[in-house]
Amino acid sequence: MDPIEQAKIVKSKLDEHEVTKEYVRLKNLFENDEELKRMRRDIARLASEGKEKEADNLRDLYNKHPLVNNYHEAKEEYQHLVSTICNLF
Repeated sequence: MDPIEQAKIVKSKLDEHEVTKEYVRLKNLFENDEELKRMRRDIARLASEGKEKEADNLRDLYNKHPLVNNYHEAKEEYQHLVSTICNLF
């Protein structure tokens, strides 16, 4: 089997893995959540206005949001899975 076919099989298996499915699900929620989008915009705005204390306070709230935490945990698990696969080759 040529390397391209092997890569397609690995990608297919990776896409079917529960870690990948959960990561993709949370990534979509994380990227499209209106509250988080607003918070990201407000943090950027406050920082650009030199209001670092307010930006830091909002950043702390943002980082404590359950969706943010769950997304980052799922991303770490996914990256670990991909790294493990890469180390096999």
